Amino acid sequence: ITTHRPRSKFTGFNFDLTQTVPRHKTHDVNSRDQEKSVVQTTINTDKCLIIANSKNPYLHIYGVTSLPYTHIEITGGRAKCARCGENWKRFGVKCYFFSPDFLNWTNSRDRCVKMGGHLIIITSQAEQTFVSTGLGKPHWIGLNDLETEGKWMWVNNQPLTDTGVTFWSTIADGADEPNNWKEENPAGENCASLGDEKGRFRVWFDASCSKTRKYICEK
Repeated sequence: ITTHRPRSKFTGFNFDLTQTVPRHKTHDVNSRDQEKSVVQTTINTDKCLIIANSKNPYLHIYGVTSLPYTHIEITGGRAKCARCGENWKRFGVKCYFFSPDFLNWTNSRDRCVKMGGHLIIITSQAEQTFVSTGLGKPHWIGLNDLETEGKWMWVNNQPLTDTGVTFWSTIADGADEPNNWKEENPAGENCASLGDEKGRFRVWFDASCSKTRKYICEK
């Protein structure tokens, strides 16, 4: 999770991103941050641990541990420990909701927003593995090329090319996804699905946005 406030201060269970606190150099986050000489601030209470790494002008919040607080929420420049909520599953610093109902892509997107999240944005192999394990049905994810054909965008307006990872289906005969197949719907396939009707749930497929499918929200 990234916010554009460079300074930070912990107050209660809220992490105020507008003030300054003492910081110390660290080399235990990851190799990329070591190379950038990132400064780390660790705030530890009896119920919540927030580790924030900042390199002006960005603040990167990397982790929350210790139940019952399960993930980070950022509102109005403040980060806080929060509960995932009923029927949400925690993985890392985020929470995921696997829907029991079927909606088209647009309605799935809107439903996630109403629930305080958004359609899932997949940014790592670990996250892809977590959400694709044991699915059983295709699920909508927060990726589409509705605005410009071939330019795939996440629901946060981030181009797919910026995330550095893709999990499109590839087939030996060269029929790779996305293929914008129009035989079923002349409008083509402009929304991304994790899995298809043939039971291939570990990879992405483009599909007609009007199809009704289960969906995955995250927050």
